[in-house]
Amino acid sequence: MLHFWFAYHSAEQPDTPEETEVEIQRWRSWFDWISPAIVDPAIELAKACLIIGDGSIEVAKIHEVSM
Repeated sequence: MLHFWFAYHSAEQPDTPEETEVEIQRWRSWFDWISPAIVDPAIELAKACLIIGDGSIEVAKIHEVSM
């Protein structure tokens, strides 16, 4: 079976706490729908990096996400 890693980042941020809650609920609903296909939804990436357009690599800052 193939395994895939999925990362999500949105450039847009909700303007109010209420809009944030709506987006969190939408995310959780979608994630619940795909969860049966996820091998380990809690896996963390200890060392992340960004591959820049010129081919260089930068160590990425690790941001903790809480829900």
